[in-house]
Formats: sequence, structure tokens, C-alpha cells
Amino acid sequence: MKKVGILSMVLTVVLILGISTSPWAGSGPRIGYFDLEKVMKTSKWGQDIQQKLKAEETKLESQLKEKREELQKLREDFKKTQAMLGAEAKKKKIMEFEKKRREGEQFIAEANRKMQRLSAELTRPMLEKIFDIVKEIAKKEKVDFVFEARRSGLIYAEDKYDLTSKIIKELDKQYKKK
Repeated sequence: MKKVGILSMVLTVVLILGISTSPWAGSGPRIGYFDLEKVMKTSKWGQDIQQKLKAEETKLESQLKEKREELQKLREDFKKTQAMLGAEAKKKKIMEFEKKRREGEQFIAEANRKMQRLSAELTRPMLEKIFDIVKEIAKKEKVDFVFEARRSGLIYAEDKYDLTSKIIKELDKQYKKK
């Protein structure tokens, strides 16, 4: 990701230097930009992905809640019975509690990995399609350079160069709900 930002900045500097010294300086290259995050959040495909991720997150949160309640019950049982337990029984209960706590931590780590994998799995085809659409629009409208607004270091650009809504419209047209 960092390389793309640096590359974009270098390309921008080269463009500025090249434009000011080129014989075509008056007409200049056509430049466009788009907001990838907005495309991913507002397109039909992006909204479907968000719903799938939210459903999986809800399921994992429910499982985590069960594990927390189980751990809390073990803690309360230990507090109630600790005075009556012998040293060996206390040690066994503490070990059982620690084992459950570690299992909970492992569950959280695995749930995070699962969500990251699912997110990547769901968004990868969408990103590929978005970049194909960007290329199609750029060729059709004879745009020489298209930048992703947030990652390119773009500070300001006039709205007339924003291709975001065109990309969303085309993505929605091409998206087939599975």
C-alpha cells in the first residue's frame, strides 16, 4: 500500500514537470479520480459484502458471548466454593479457569483471522471488477490518468474529474447477486 502512495506522488511530480515543459502544455493530459471506499460502501455489491460480514460478525459475537458467560460462571463458582476446597482442588479449578481463558483468547484471535480472510475473499473479486471498470471508463472517456483519491495523496480536485458515481453505476449494472 505504501509503495502505491509513493508511486502516485512520484508520478504526479513527473506529470507536473512533464506538462509544464511539454509542447502539449496547453491541452494537458486528462486526469480523473475516484473514491474506492465510497464505491465499496455504496454499490450494491459492496452493501451485500457488508451484510455478509455483519452476519458472520454477529455469529462470532454470539459464540464469544457464550464463552464469556462460561468463564464468568467458572469464576463465580470458584469464588463460592474456594473456602471449602483443599489446596489440590483449588489448583485444579484455577488451572481449569486458565485453560478456558486461553481458549477464549484463541477463539478471539481465530475469529479475527476468519473475519480478515472472509473480507479478503469477498472483496477481492469486487476490487478486480472495479479496476476493470475504471480502465473501461478511462478508455471510453479518453482519460489519461486515474487516481484513487484517498491513497494517491490527492488533496483537492474539482468534482468534474470525479469518476466515482460512474464507477458505482457501472458496477451496479454488472453485479449479479449470487
